[in-house]
Amino acid sequence: MTIETLSDLLFHVRGISAGETELLSTDGGGRGSHQSTADFVASVHALALALEAEGVRLGDRVAILSEPRAEGHVVDFACHLLGAPVVPLGPDLDPERVAYGLRNSASGWVFYSDTAKRDLLLGLRGALTSMPRAIAMDGDAAMEGEPSLTRLLGHGTARRAEHPIERFRNRVKAADAASMLYSEGGRVDGLDHGGAVADIEALGANLEVRPGDLAMSLLPQGSKFQRTFDYLCFHRGASIRYAPSVADVPAALRRGKPTLLAASPPLFREAYRWAWGAETGGPRKRVRWAVDVGERYAASRREGIIGPVLAAQRRLAERMVYQRFRETLGGRLRLAVVGGGRLEGEAAAFFEAVGIPVFQAPDPD
Repeated sequence: MTIETLSDLLFHVRGISAGETELLSTDGGGRGSHQSTADFVASVHALALALEAEGVRLGDRVAILSEPRAEGHVVDFACHLLGAPVVPLGPDLDPERVAYGLRNSASGWVFYSDTAKRDLLLGLRGALTSMPRAIAMDGDAAMEGEPSLTRLLGHGTARRAEHPIERFRNRVKAADAASMLYSEGGRVDGLDHGGAVADIEALGANLEVRPGDLAMSLLPQGSKFQRTFDYLCFHRGASIRYAPSVADVPAALRRGKPTLLAASPPLFREAYRWAWGAETGGPRKRVRWAVDVGERYAASRREGIIGPVLAAQRRLAERMVYQRFRETLGGRLRLAVVGGGRLEGEAAAFFEAVGIPVFQAPDPD
């Protein structure tokens, strides 16, 4: 189907990922959660109906203050169905920046993740002319007098049979506002639906994402590239998994076995340290030797001449270093997607040597 808006993208997901049992998932060490495509589309539909009943209309701004998680996509796409621009606010922003984003965007609603974000928002009451409707994703973090996300979904679910999702088709146009993004420097980047779709197409022309891929998305919430990468995964029929926190990432990688890992440079450098730990001594020297072998092997392959000694060294490096490193990342990773800066130096060279190509995201506009 032709996709002209992010609202269209939801209907595309319903088709290309039909039958997928874990379209979105959160690793939890045996207590994780997952949403099938059918569950995800139903949740988006229900929330759009609930927000519509609460008075959210085309052009109304809705903020999201949360770590990357499946519920954020439910809110995001429900707003796209309604034509309500989304204002993602990174979970690590200080209170002053959060207050600025809410004031500047004139957001009438804010969906937040947990008790820490609830307390942050409660502390902003004196800094805001009017407090947005605040909806907790975690039920135990709800503010007094406000429903949780689960409660809103229940209200919308009761209306789904009477109001099919098809009624939202073509409500939003390409020129309608889709999001307002706030950089750490305070710059505001407004994006319409047509521009968001063009960004997905441009990224897809340079980045191979395919059905059956599982992406672990750890990029900064609210960054333009993070959102475009996730939309590309939806568009191509790939699934997305989240880790509850950075500390949980090593175990989440081993359990989830992603094929794509999207993160900022510090996390890739940390992954390099996870694999080997020791900063000095034999293991460190072995890693440096393996990087050198990989670089020489890649250069020789480009020239079409690989000598027997270098080929033997490459096989040894594979057994001693490369395979072990890939296993720390789940064993299936085929592409490292770097956003929010550039991955350079030994860490970048090592990913390439191990056979995991590095895709460097373009700098923000």
